[in-house]
Amino acid sequence: MKDRIILDLCGGTGSWSKPYKEAGYDVRLVTLPDYDVTEEKTVQYCLSLSVHGILCANPCEIWGVMGNCRWQERTRDDVYLHARILVNNLRIIYESNPKWWCIENPPGKLEKFLGKPKFSFHPNEYGAHYKKKTLLWGRFNTPNPPLFSESEVTHKNYIATVTGKNRTEIRAMTPAGFAKAFFEANR
Repeated sequence: MKDRIILDLCGGTGSWSKPYKEAGYDVRLVTLPDYDVTEEKTVQYCLSLSVHGILCANPCEIWGVMGNCRWQERTRDDVYLHARILVNNLRIIYESNPKWWCIENPPGKLEKFLGKPKFSFHPNEYGAHYKKKTLLWGRFNTPNPPLFSESEVTHKNYIATVTGKNRTEIRAMTPAGFAKAFFEANR
């Protein structure tokens, strides 16, 4: 698997690509502060690679519906920056033409640009202790059915009790159960 490159665009902690890394894939975590997809040198770096698969977690501050409560605080520069991130990620996906690719984001404005998502899930369906609907677009095999149905989830939504920066970081991370299911379906 060392010859199979996986790009993890805007991957943050690398939680989504972790199963690939553990399986021996050559995972390239293309995320701040080392890589900025709004910069042409980062785009060119990505395009210079022979990519097997692309995971893309666009920042959701502008695109997600939960950001609507802060929409009045957003500037033109904020919107422009997030649009550039999206466009450059789409360019990397298009020009790389990988075997499979996937963009994730919560419900919101991104649906107007990318259309109907191919798949959606809540983290608690894959063993995490919270809910947050996540949409997936792209060319990929859908993961195995969720581990738990909504009626089988009996644990409390612990994320509601977490405050501050940790809550945002935890909610932004791809749940390990889902990451593993996605990996199993897209090798």
